Amino acid sequence: MTPVCRAATLSLAASCWLASLTFAQDTAAVPPGASAAPAPLMTPIVQSGLDVDGTAFHYQPSAFVSELCDPLAPICCEPPRFWVGAEYLLWTIRPGPLPVPVATTSTLIPPPVTGAVGRLGEPGTVVVLGNQDLNYGTFSGLRMNVGYLISPSAGISLEGSGFFLERRTDDNFAVTDDQGNNLLAIPVVNVLSGNEGRAIYGFPGEFIGGIGISSGSRLWSAETNAALLGIAERGAWRFDLLAGFRYADLNENVGIGASTFIIGQGFLSTYRDIQLFPGDTIITQDNFRARNQFYGGQIGLRAETTFRRFFLQGVAKIALGGPRQRLEIDGLTTVVASGVVLQDQGGVFASPTNIGSYSRSQFSVLPEAGVTLGWQLNEAVRVGVGYTFLYWTNVARPGEQIDRVINPTFLPTTRDFSVTPFGPIRPLPTGDRSDFWAQGINFSLEVRF
Repeated sequence: MTPVCRAATLSLAASCWLASLTFAQDTAAVPPGASAAPAPLMTPIVQSGLDVDGTAFHYQPSAFVSELCDPLAPICCEPPRFWVGAEYLLWTIRPGPLPVPVATTSTLIPPPVTGAVGRLGEPGTVVVLGNQDLNYGTFSGLRMNVGYLISPSAGISLEGSGFFLERRTDDNFAVTDDQGNNLLAIPVVNVLSGNEGRAIYGFPGEFIGGIGISSGSRLWSAETNAALLGIAERGAWRFDLLAGFRYADLNENVGIGASTFIIGQGFLSTYRDIQLFPGDTIITQDNFRARNQFYGGQIGLRAETTFRRFFLQGVAKIALGGPRQRLEIDGLTTVVASGVVLQDQGGVFASPTNIGSYSRSQFSVLPEAGVTLGWQLNEAVRVGVGYTFLYWTNVARPGEQIDRVINPTFLPTTRDFSVTPFGPIRPLPTGDRSDFWAQGINFSLEVRF
């Protein structure tokens, strides 16, 4: 036996002898007939507390594990595989453009020349409706977000999001009193003469009338993205790359309604060569509807950092695509003459020359940016408040499609109406496009598990 092995054997034998001696002494110390007191159990103490930075922690064997760990850091805790969130939106949108005057009024002072009253540029004429934007106020909405971590090791997730805003309207009216004061008219341009004209709906002692604009707007969007999580880290910031598909839908309308009730006989009022008398009524309606549907690919970048229980997240995305735009124009004139109802296609701005449906596709860009500041309640739940700005180029909005240049031979309520219209084809769809935006604050709740 080598000296090393001999020394090890002697050490093991000495250890066994000391252990048996100690056991024998403990046994002999118990008096006859008495039972030995149980030995105290050595139980590990688990105690919760706060780390030096105020972060809650709990003890696990050989590690302190933060409850607010980065869900992508495997050394901290098991990453959540699924998350769902909801946001309450309080947004505004770009007001609806209405660049044409829709109604004018005149005090008739000084005494007017009948053929000039209500025309733009004449003394006493004031635009009371139109020629300004339609303001829809503040929209309430909801956004839902869901995500699933497909591969924790590779940091790949599939995410979906969608939001909608309530439909809001903007309604404006101008009316005369029960004697027809003040004068109320719809200003137009007569393409046959090239001069300003007007369709009269209120005149003192002759017509009691009113003109109204009713408009509405609704916006919603949905997207799906594949995300590559943690593509880069810069200090306390972590960056994610997003790529996917986006859909957006903006549906708006502008309706112009006007009515007049004949109370006098000072004007020779006719409809399709039918003379009208006191008690007869004329109603015209013009409707312009525009729907923009965006389909496009999207790429984006998301960044997030944490400080104790606070987190700050920013996201920027841009989608490129060819939206489908659909415009619908229709109009109707209703006349009640001696109890008989007569109707014809066309109002004032909508006539047989532009009534119909029109579609087109045009390249568009839809970027979105947002920032959220939040508070981590625990491992699974966090809340936040943020701001979002969305921009959309080349959007067709209904108020911009109104052409106020008309050919009176197409409209049965005018004295120039002809069974066989002649002259230039007007009004026509303008085809105008403009940029659209929506922005506002968000209040969010997210659960991860």
